Amino acid sequence: IIWKKNYGGIGDENIYDLVELNDKSIVFCASSDTANNDVSNNIGGYDAWVVRVDSVGNKIWDRSFGGSNYDFLTSILKTKNGTLLLTGYTYSSDSDAVTNFSNASDYFLVSLDINGTKLSSKCLGGNKDDFAFCSTETSDGNLIILGNSLSSNSGDCLFANYDTTQMSSHDIWLLGLGTKPFVDVVQNVQQDAPKNNYIIYPNPINSSNDLFNIQSTSDLYESVITIKNVIGETMYEKHINTSTNKLQIESTNLISGIYFIEILSNKQTQTLKFIKQ
Repeated sequence: IIWKKNYGGIGDENIYDLVELNDKSIVFCASSDTANNDVSNNIGGYDAWVVRVDSVGNKIWDRSFGGSNYDFLTSILKTKNGTLLLTGYTYSSDSDAVTNFSNASDYFLVSLDINGTKLSSKCLGGNKDDFAFCSTETSDGNLIILGNSLSSNSGDCLFANYDTTQMSSHDIWLLGLGTKPFVDVVQNVQQDAPKNNYIIYPNPINSSNDLFNIQSTSDLYESVITIKNVIGETMYEKHINTSTNKLQIESTNLISGIYFIEILSNKQTQTLKFIKQ
């Protein structure tokens, strides 16, 4: 170990991604529900929290982004012109997220300069939950945003979701943005996702009620249920050895964040996403 630091306040903080700048400083994106110690400000609920530290971990600045609800920036990209593009999702519709299309979650995009000054912010989405997970810059300077969408024929999601029930089958939603960040949406690409016969509820899981359910249209007997976090670590696994079409799971041991449930049944695997608030 060369050096080590800890960051946060008296509340709950979670880390998602980081990038190194030319001067060897580091910018990382996290979430926080507090406003003390290292966290200078809280707008409301869980905020997206962005921090820059020097090469040995001393804090240079920190910024909070979002609104009065839950806001997450889970990926950070250093673009060729030196700005920082942060992508994630938001349930807010005020402050930095005033362009949220509905009461569901939207893609949440924020661009900053290296001093932490916000250059722009934008929400993209439709009538249901939309989650952005990562981004990249193309050789001609355009931006590509990748995530999932449950929306259909609404807002920025001008296509039909393959799951006509719009209950729990997210399609992959790929966005191409023009050279002006978050202004010119030039491409929507949708990829078919497997039909699934499962519903997770409640989703998101509220911290006041740690129980959630998996409901299946078929028998779960001999299925294997696995919960993994965003970096692929297995957090829960259960082999179903009784006849049932519903499984209740305790989420007390899961911290706030995004998780994926893998259901192996009849030699086929289906994956669903849920959020622990």
